[in-house]
Amino acid sequence: MKRRDLGRHLEWHGDRIRVVMKVPPSQRAEFGTKVREVLITRDQLEAEREKLDVIRRIKAKLKGVKTLATQKPLIEEALRWRQAAQDEAVATGLTDEQTTVAEALSNRVARIEAIHGPQEAQQFAAVASGTGTPLRALLDIWFEEHSFTNGYQEDVRRVLGRLEACCRHSAACGSTRSAVCA
Repeated sequence: MKRRDLGRHLEWHGDRIRVVMKVPPSQRAEFGTKVREVLITRDQLEAEREKLDVIRRIKAKLKGVKTLATQKPLIEEALRWRQAAQDEAVATGLTDEQTTVAEALSNRVARIEAIHGPQEAQQFAAVASGTGTPLRALLDIWFEEHSFTNGYQEDVRRVLGRLEACCRHSAACGSTRSAVCA
């Protein structure tokens, strides 16, 4: 019995069906030329329905890697600066010739501002000084560690966006109330 042809992004793999997506040339070093994921079902109609969630997940994974490629190193560096500042606060015996972490950090922030712009520099300084938490930058890593559905991931991103908007509004108003932002 001959197998029927499958729809777009689907192919037979033995007696199973899998989703196949081509990877953009800029990301092929990390993922290869194609990303494949085997579906649980062997029924063609069910595979057509299930492939949409898999395609969304693969696209989110590819997009997450692309955006984190520039943000992740800066956030990691900012977290290292934060740790160095905490270590310096504990250390004693600095001489006048030694550069403090705060002075070196201000120089690094100026360089980041020249290269990446003022918004990235401000975020870097906030994370490095301990006044900011890189929630959005670390969100994709958290999603990869756990297998959440795409719908739940979108809900978390939406709620995080509302939290960030509330925090910006509170900072702009100078509000110090501890009530939940509406």
